[in-house]
Amino acid sequence: MSRFRFILILTAFLSFLGQAEAQDNALGTSWSLTGIGFSYERSINERTFVHTGIRLESGEVFIGRHTRPGGSVSFTWNPILSSWESSEGNRISFFAGPGATIGYCKDLEINREENNQEGTFFGMQGRAGIAIEYPRNISIKICAAPVIGMHLTKGDKYNMMRYYRYGLLQTILPEINISYRF
Repeated sequence: MSRFRFILILTAFLSFLGQAEAQDNALGTSWSLTGIGFSYERSINERTFVHTGIRLESGEVFIGRHTRPGGSVSFTWNPILSSWESSEGNRISFFAGPGATIGYCKDLEINREENNQEGTFFGMQGRAGIAIEYPRNISIKICAAPVIGMHLTKGDKYNMMRYYRYGLLQTILPEINISYRF
């Protein structure tokens, strides 16, 4: 019974600490030529927020190369590098941070003779961009979210591990995120 009490007290203490921090959350959608997704952001303090995203990797579906999209989950830790606030209450911030991602999709086809299979990818993800926050709890972010990672596919005779080429495409094609803060 003492172990149960310890866990109960520890849980209450940790939830109290969570309530003591700023409760700045945001739910939103992200749009780019490489895919669409949903995001959840939570402010850790005045200068840092975390970004968690679930995304359909649908860029190749939009142009007709593949018939179904892939999916991914990502997490980034984003320190705010600098910010300005206007007299009307608008706030502009620059942010950048590291993170990780994992998902399942087809990779880019470099030459048509390659047999690109669907497979799992994983890697480090970065996120850098500009955020505009309006007083009516709406924020718009324009960012780049490159992925440096590996893509595991199943071949005819053996499994293959290659560099994840689609992650570099996400560097040059920006992502627009529109979210509601609460």
